[in-house]
Amino acid sequence: MLTHASQRMVIFAGILLCILMAGIYMRREFWLREKEQQCIENMRIMWINAHCYWHENPANATDAILNPVEVNYYAKESKRLITCPFNGVQYPPFSYLSGPTCPNGHSLPQDVWKEQHKWALREIKSHWDWLREPQNFVQIEGISSENKVKIRDARTNIAVWLGKGEKTNNIEVIEIDFPSASVRIRYDTNEFKISMK
Repeated sequence: MLTHASQRMVIFAGILLCILMAGIYMRREFWLREKEQQCIENMRIMWINAHCYWHENPANATDAILNPVEVNYYAKESKRLITCPFNGVQYPPFSYLSGPTCPNGHSLPQDVWKEQHKWALREIKSHWDWLREPQNFVQIEGISSENKVKIRDARTNIAVWLGKGEKTNNIEVIEIDFPSASVRIRYDTNEFKISMK
């Protein structure tokens, strides 16, 4: 039989144990919430980096599956951004339009996802609008003394020297105006004049 002092000591030890267990539980919950917030911030930054990546590689990134390592190449803390802080597992590849996902089930808040998704849609739409006008992506890079111009197709990133009447793939040189450093070309069925910048 326990004495009155022993009973008080057992009760006191039980209360201390409960406080200790509650503290451990709360600390764990705080740690989990903190890691989830870090993960959400990583995914938000990764999607912003995907916008930058997309601007450099628009033809590749519109429908492509993006690798987090490539997307975060320019970020100062790229190693931190490619893994979930919860357990260090690397984020899976993602599409520019859908955004990154977490291997541990963390997700971007709906308002953040909608904002980033709307931004991605706007970027893709403006890119395709831009591509409809060939004068936006056909560039003159040089004019030679041999009556030839160096023309680059920014969509394929191929540059060729062409003279009047010569053509390659979709580009045909119709006229070269040396004094104004401009060229009249035909791209597919569109005919327009561009100048060297």
